[in-house]
Amino acid sequence: MGTYYNPGTEVQTVGRKLNDKGPDGSDYEKLMAQLQEGEVLFGVVDVFVAERNPVRAMHIQSQDDLTGTWRAHWQGYYKILGFYAVPRTKAEQGCGSRLP
Repeated sequence: MGTYYNPGTEVQTVGRKLNDKGPDGSDYEKLMAQLQEGEVLFGVVDVFVAERNPVRAMHIQSQDDLTGTWRAHWQGYYKILGFYAVPRTKAEQGCGSRLP
């Protein structure tokens, strides 16, 4: 699977909200441990760049996705709003389009 870029509201609709330590201290292992069979981890973020973008979500495959990769894709300020377990089948149907 690739890394996805989605409207956050769609992920919030198809996903199950997970508990985490908060926007700045999210524990990747703790988040992964909450996934059930057939689910993948998405994070929903509020992104501020040159112009205001809608809330987006990203499929998190690794600790790197949770930290550095997000900054690399959206070179600007972002705030993590929450983490969701999304059924893999929904993610594969493309809750959104792939990142460039």
